[in-house]
Amino acid sequence: SGEVSGVTVVSKDITDRKQTEEALRESEKRYRELTDFLPISIFEVDTAGSIISFNRTALEVFRYNQEDYREGMNALRFFAPEEWQRVGEDIGRVIQGKSIPGQEYTFLRKDGSTFIGLIYASPNIHENKIVGIIGAIIDITERKRAEGERRQLEERLQRAEKMEALGTLAG
Repeated sequence: SGEVSGVTVVSKDITDRKQTEEALRESEKRYRELTDFLPISIFEVDTAGSIISFNRTALEVFRYNQEDYREGMNALRFFAPEEWQRVGEDIGRVIQGKSIPGQEYTFLRKDGSTFIGLIYASPNIHENKIVGIIGAIIDITERKRAEGERRQLEERLQRAEKMEALGTLAG
């Protein structure tokens, strides 16, 4: 009548689990620090093309800030509209297990300005299933501009050489 005849104590040592959780947190922190350090944009999207994450460089290159970013933003917003069809086709290929080795695209920044970039993308595989895409974007705008200037200088040099040859011939 109201007496306790015995007490059963169940205890479980959770030290291993706590150590594993701490190691995982530390690993994720090192991963984030490493990707934020890189001078190229690193991203991850799911199979629907929604952004899961990207690094600090991507925020800077695309001129977004952390408050602008929402998980689930569609990746198409970072491409010029004329690229959308090709992007969709390439996303489909990566989701099927193929990699994209340095495709050139026109990318769109938050302020509406554009830049030329190379994108490298591969399937993100988890437990033998493709769950999305991981990749990197390298801004090559300056390189493209320099190539254009070099081409113009070469064309001017060729014209000058032709004019010199004509002058020599006329002389």
